[in-house]
Amino acid sequence: MSGEVLELAESLCAAAVARVLRHLGPLPPDGSLPEAVTPRAQGAYGALVRFAVARGLLRAGSLTPRAALLAHAPYAEQLVTRAEVVAADPVAFRWLCRALDHLEDVLRGAVLAEAALFPEGDFTLAGQVYADSPLFGWFGTKALQLLPTLGDAPRVLELGAGTGSTAQAVIEQGLVASYLFTDVSDVLVAQAQARIRHRAVTFRVLDVDADDALPGPVDGVMALNVLHLSRDPEAVLDRIRRALVPGGFVLLGEVCGPEPGAAFPLMELTFGLLPSLWRHAGPAGPLRPVQAWSAMLTERGFGDVQVHPAPHRIGGVIVARRTS
Repeated sequence: MSGEVLELAESLCAAAVARVLRHLGPLPPDGSLPEAVTPRAQGAYGALVRFAVARGLLRAGSLTPRAALLAHAPYAEQLVTRAEVVAADPVAFRWLCRALDHLEDVLRGAVLAEAALFPEGDFTLAGQVYADSPLFGWFGTKALQLLPTLGDAPRVLELGAGTGSTAQAVIEQGLVASYLFTDVSDVLVAQAQARIRHRAVTFRVLDVDADDALPGPVDGVMALNVLHLSRDPEAVLDRIRRALVPGGFVLLGEVCGPEPGAAFPLMELTFGLLPSLWRHAGPAGPLRPVQAWSAMLTERGFGDVQVHPAPHRIGGVIVARRTS
């Protein structure tokens, strides 16, 4: 995906955000939530405001003339932009358009984010985003490229395995001797267990924040776009380290925005509609730059840290080893 396409996607987001801000009314001067916004959507609303400020749609709490133009743009123009974006990365932007279509209703509390993003409990499109989108799928693809270089058919534990797109590819390519698929969602674990049938794979519901000890010993731990959701990433890394054999590897993938501190709408206005993304987020949001994750690994006693940046500065994959 080119930087030009990312810009096109952000233009689509800008039009939607300007329209929603106009409908929601003035921002309270004390920085609190507008009356129209449900507290459940506080994180998503904060991302929307940060994005609006960065894109010049908000100034001193008021819509700028540019935002007013975008908010009143003829719908036909918005459809043209949408068509161009969807053609560039059909899966990611079907996902983006689904989120933007429900953005105002989610912020107002008229519909739950879970129902908007996963209608009738269907996670298919979310799974396709990580499997087939050139943007989000890069993380899984890079992990598959790196895995054969990290050990001969290792025992691997995946945290937050989600819809199972990475796990399925790992098994199909015969990259591991055993694979423990874990996720906090019993629904996702059950769906993966029904789809991935192989003697090398076992399944377990696991909350990285609630479980004091991770299953082990294992040769490697994978966590793709998981740690930014945890209450205490440093504590999770400590548990990962204890689960690894000496010399074992951890492979992290973490997305972030191209601009430090600015909202990354392709993440924060899609998955970010879910309150879980914001449960443990700081003032700048839940996403950290790849350098911060690399430094955290070193601080927690990992060595041989190698960073593989994602295209267009949207995060990366990091590999490190347990040194003792």
